[in-house]
Amino acid sequence: MEIAGFYRQLESRAKSHGFDAVEMIFSRATDFSTKMFRGEVEAYQLSSEIGISLRGEYQGAIGYYYSELVDESIIEEALEAMKGSALVMEVKEEFISQSQEVLCDDSDYHPALVGIEYPQIMPLMAGAEEMLKGGDPRITEVPYNLYALMEREISIMNSKGMNLSQKFNLNYYVLSALAKDGDKGKTAMDYKASGDPIHFHDRDFIGGIAREAVSLLRAKPVASGNYPVILENKVAAQILGGFKSLFSAEMVDKDLSLLKGLLGRKIGVEGLNILDDPTQEKALIHRKFDDEGTLARSKNLVKDGRLLEYLHNSKTSRKMGMAPGGNGYREGIKSALGISPTNLFIEPASKSFEELIREVEQGLLITEIQALHSGLNAISGDFSLPAQGYRIEGGRITDSVDQITISSNIMEVFQQISGISDDLYFHIPNGMGSVGSPSLLIEEISVSGE
Repeated sequence: MEIAGFYRQLESRAKSHGFDAVEMIFSRATDFSTKMFRGEVEAYQLSSEIGISLRGEYQGAIGYYYSELVDESIIEEALEAMKGSALVMEVKEEFISQSQEVLCDDSDYHPALVGIEYPQIMPLMAGAEEMLKGGDPRITEVPYNLYALMEREISIMNSKGMNLSQKFNLNYYVLSALAKDGDKGKTAMDYKASGDPIHFHDRDFIGGIAREAVSLLRAKPVASGNYPVILENKVAAQILGGFKSLFSAEMVDKDLSLLKGLLGRKIGVEGLNILDDPTQEKALIHRKFDDEGTLARSKNLVKDGRLLEYLHNSKTSRKMGMAPGGNGYREGIKSALGISPTNLFIEPASKSFEELIREVEQGLLITEIQALHSGLNAISGDFSLPAQGYRIEGGRITDSVDQITISSNIMEVFQQISGISDDLYFHIPNGMGSVGSPSLLIEEISVSGE
């Protein structure tokens, strides 16, 4: 059934049932992925999830109903269920937003991605694998060769004037190479994501993966100690993403964030600006409103090292007396309301990556980290992560480095940033948006090696 038609019938019948207001959130998620190994299909998945979440104001309380079926046949059942739950649960701290916002956005929806199917993709993936193996005889295997396509749609309508909808899609490609020399083997991986069809045979992309894997064959650990470290943009974005909950007002309220009580205080160096901006042009999606229907806005969370704001949903903004920012998020249609950034990132500066390298006399460039889930504690701020990369000597990248672990605390990192480059990079979106960063020069990070 057409979703707008379903809502019109719901609203019409709700009035006769005595509801003061009703609201519908419609969500649709479609995912397609295929994985190849040694020229053969290893995995293939196509999934689609559709659901609605209904809320109704009845006798001063809120009632709920959820369904994976969007059809006229469920309307009477839904209204009776909402009425019953409102009378029993008496959820009075919530309300249906009084909003006259009308928005229909498909600026991140790319028609060129519609209709891409498995038979079209596999020969292109196989060709990329052959190109990667043919680039150097030491590339003996392609352990990971994955293509994925995601599409999302969300609509929020209520009887107080809200009518919001947005849809977006994105495809991405992940490729890795295993290089071997005798008994030593090293793996390098990279991915590309876009709103346009992926160009599988991009020579710069494939060649970069091959060169990285081969160069790591010469890698050795460095002596343990404290080093100036450049976190490559992808690595810096991963670390920032691991600590994104620090900025959640919900985590602050639960005393699970190091940033509690620090509004208006310095938490980082001058020149450190951390933003949450749904409009950031380099990001891959741009959520116009959150899962409550609040319009998303740009926020300067940290300005010149000073903490100015947390991320809020409607509940935390009311509790803390702050303006809502459009960061209410639900992982699923039945999930409790939480908080997520839209596009969280460290603002880039004017220095090039090469200029950042030239500022280091003796240090390290970190190009890959591992074990983020086990080696990073978002509550304490500590991290200890296996890493690999390169030595920097006399302002030049030299030998490759592996079998090291970098350790610090995110608050110390914020205080020790001495250089920020212009190469802003965003990871594949997760939740309402993505996390990004330029490359960062950190004055000192503890490194465990030989």
